[in-house]
Amino acid sequence: GYYPDHTSALVDLDLFCSPACSKYGAYTFFNGQFASLSAQSTLARAEYNALQLTLRRRFADGYQFDMNYTFGHAKDHGSAVERGSADGEFFNGGYTGYLINSWDPDQQYADADFDIRHQFNANWVAELPFGQGRRIGRNAGPLLNSIIGDWSVAGLFRLTSGLPFNVINCRSCWATNWQLQGNASLVDPNRLPATGTTKDALNGKPSPFSEDLEKVPEYFRFDYPGEGGFRNLLRGDGFFTLDMSVNKSWKMPWGSNNRLSFRWDTFNVTNTPRFDAGNVIMTPDIGSTFGTYDGTYATCDGNAGRCMQFSARYEF
Repeated sequence: GYYPDHTSALVDLDLFCSPACSKYGAYTFFNGQFASLSAQSTLARAEYNALQLTLRRRFADGYQFDMNYTFGHAKDHGSAVERGSADGEFFNGGYTGYLINSWDPDQQYADADFDIRHQFNANWVAELPFGQGRRIGRNAGPLLNSIIGDWSVAGLFRLTSGLPFNVINCRSCWATNWQLQGNASLVDPNRLPATGTTKDALNGKPSPFSEDLEKVPEYFRFDYPGEGGFRNLLRGDGFFTLDMSVNKSWKMPWGSNNRLSFRWDTFNVTNTPRFDAGNVIMTPDIGSTFGTYDGTYATCDGNAGRCMQFSARYEF
């Protein structure tokens, strides 16, 4: 339509929508060209603060290790994670990468999708003290040394606190944005449902909610016009993984530079599943599956279980 005052029209379309709304009265606006229009802008902001601690031992006496701990907090208007969708529009159980109300971006300013409050990881390499020149079996002969000597182990460990997720407004509710339903709002902003992995919560599926799933929807309400709902206030599973490697090598008798090595790698040694906070069913009006995880974090080869690989290498 034609707007007498373009600046004011950007703030309040209802007052300057002539002639589009003249037939229907004030506070009515129609645009016959499109129902939604997505655009990118540099208006967003982000911040990250952290305490990072590292304990490191350089290689000596046959072993080395690194231990790292991070206490951090990341906040932004919108974000996405590598394991999520390409544009970050719909993930973490709801909307995280789009501004639902473009007139008030700060409604979406909250914990980032990748915000992990606590993270601990460690890596290590250790040569076992067996065989010629070692603490045990120092004087072993060639045959015995070929069995007990030149073994080493290595490992990677990672443990984090939970990642965020959301509850979508509903399947067919567009309170503020005709393209995006938005996330649900809280009935009481100071009251959140308890979260924490619950196995076999509904029809054999786990849930990030630690209380009765039938009562969880009571915490949420539909958005009013102009609202975008809460973002990333709820927390599900974090990461947990332990990977290890065992290596054995043999010196060939026909040359000091000739060596045969065998390696056995195991991913997710403990075979522990961790459920993906970005793959949850969080639409309250889907009663049969609401509040359940629909996937796990991949630990190896796209799967969540334990897997192994073997390799051999000849050096000369």
